[in-house]
Amino acid sequence: MPKSEGVKKHGNTWSVMSNEVSLSTTAYGAGDQMGGLLTFSDVLETDIGGGAIVGVEIIDTSTVAAKLDLILFQNALSTGTKTTSTSDNTAWDLADTDLAKVVDVVQFSTGNIRFLADNSIHTTASTIDIPFYLAGGNDMYGMIVSQATPTYATGDALAVRLTVRRDAE
Repeated sequence: MPKSEGVKKHGNTWSVMSNEVSLSTTAYGAGDQMGGLLTFSDVLETDIGGGAIVGVEIIDTSTVAAKLDLILFQNALSTGTKTTSTSDNTAWDLADTDLAKVVDVVQFSTGNIRFLADNSIHTTASTIDIPFYLAGGNDMYGMIVSQATPTYATGDALAVRLTVRRDAE
């Protein structure tokens, strides 16, 4: 899954792909961090501005049906690259100093997974419109947290695609 620098779709709407995160082959618990920090590069063209996230998809190299949350952040987390818990497949605890950086939590249910032969795409249950404002750069960040107990195979990975409507600049 290659990382995209942002692909213009229509007008002020852009599609931005995150980095890929590898997954553990040991069962995840509800509330566990899945992989590492996601980075969405060039969500905006400039270092200040805003818009709205109008679509989110999780691209999954497996066919595991799992309820997942995507937590989106407007800035990098203060503890460096991750949070209080820095390990994949451990209980995830966002540092108190980073709570104000949360843009939103996008929930993915098992009823909104499109299964293909050997991979899948998780989509949101309904149309979304999540406003955001970035004042310290043009990147956005995210973390996937399991809300179930999925088990993945060797080589399975996740990435996230955001569809963003940028404010007029």
